[in-house]
Amino acid sequence: MPVITDTTPEETYTIAGESFQIPQPYAEGHVLTAGEASQLNQVYAENIRNNLAAKVKELKEAGTFDAESFQETVDEYCAAYQMGVRTGGGGRTSDPVQAEALEIARTLVRNAIKAKGIQISSVPAAKITELAKAAIASNPKILETAKARVAEAQSLASIDLANLGSSEPAAETPKAKK
Repeated sequence: MPVITDTTPEETYTIAGESFQIPQPYAEGHVLTAGEASQLNQVYAENIRNNLAAKVKELKEAGTFDAESFQETVDEYCAAYQMGVRTGGGGRTSDPVQAEALEIARTLVRNAIKAKGIQISSVPAAKITELAKAAIASNPKILETAKARVAEAQSLASIDLANLGSSEPAAETPKAKK
């Protein structure tokens, strides 16, 4: 179990629309318990699986998948993979504005692809993300729109709906005609 003290670094996380400081007790050199090691190994394997799933699917759909030769790809990927280090492929972010901007840009890219008469399923997801990131970089309006959407969503999160329906009289049911 990690030791948490007054000097343990913290980061802000949002839980149900509210911000809280959560300790970050793990640091380089931390000696792992068996449970921590098991959890990290599970996350590591899941990350590898998730990051390679689209490539396996792509090869299967093309009819060129061979498990034995793909094991080499898995081995090479594992050798180069650094857990916790973001690379350009996934496009995931914990910044809600960046996440919203990426979603807006992906929608714009998909719409442009459709407008050209190209099937979306024929374009790899990584390519759509790459084009979306380029669209964000060259079109400041996407980021502005994302900021506005996130601000609006955050303002809605503060609406108190705890008493929803409890103070209003129950709707009368129409009486059957005789």
